[in-house]
Amino acid sequence: MRERDLPYAGRMALELSSLRLLVACVSEGTITDAAIEAGLSQAAASRAIAALEKELGTRLLRRGPRGVVPTPAGNRVVVQARRVLAEVGALRTVASTDSGTLRVGYAWAAFGGHTDGIRKRWLAEHPGTRLELVHVNSRTAGLAEGVVDMAVLRVPVDERFDSVEIGRERRFAAVPADDPLARRRSLSLTDLTGRVVVADPESSTTTAALWPPGSVTMRRISDMEEWLDEIASGGAVGTTAEATVARHPRRGVAYRLLRDAPAIPVVLAWWRDDARDDDRALVDIASEHYSGRSPSADRTPEGAPRQ
Repeated sequence: MRERDLPYAGRMALELSSLRLLVACVSEGTITDAAIEAGLSQAAASRAIAALEKELGTRLLRRGPRGVVPTPAGNRVVVQARRVLAEVGALRTVASTDSGTLRVGYAWAAFGGHTDGIRKRWLAEHPGTRLELVHVNSRTAGLAEGVVDMAVLRVPVDERFDSVEIGRERRFAAVPADDPLARRRSLSLTDLTGRVVVADPESSTTTAALWPPGSVTMRRISDMEEWLDEIASGGAVGTTAEATVARHPRRGVAYRLLRDAPAIPVVLAWWRDDARDDDRALVDIASEHYSGRSPSADRTPEGAPRQ
């Protein structure tokens, strides 16, 4: 007896193959024709339909000398089965398409001043795989949510993910352009004491721990635009990674180097059980750009532009 003719006893009847067979029975009008389309014997197809009816607890097809017709319940099940099969087909299409795309999430500024150089080099060395940068304002930049394959992060990574540090960035203060602090070339963290500091607790590298207790007042914001607006209006100051200076210049906001602030580690992270060859390739390219070893590595200016 062939494996495809084995009885369905002991197996769950509500399977995609059973749904396809049911839809084929209704489309073809006979179990025999549906069996041929499914590559089954007529007996195996009949057993599969009977098992499906038992699983659902209702008759789906009426058998007659001229073939089969769906019962009212069968009609409703067939409509839903077609939807399920269509969704599965769409899922396979997405999975197939994704095999040619590496999606990398970021919360604020991707790779900063290195972003364009990394993308150009990726395109030159991996023309068959598209590098897509996806903005997701969450702590894992879309990684935990399943939106991306990798994420560039500047906050601690939990044990669910593997990660590699690709470089470090200096920390800058962001102050209103008309603030007296903007007249100085660089600042220290103590220059911001007594101020309102805006930060997104989900994805920001800025926390009250940068200052002695009670030195600053922290105010929560939800995204980059709100952060820039709060600072430009004169209502607050902020600190940020060097990448923000390169990717988000803004009239009314002056970026100044914080000379006594610790450097910010930049990592690429991915799910621990879902590593791809592309992951290592991007780690290598990004690391070379951050270290300046890439022939096309972007250079970040020593000082931030005056606003």
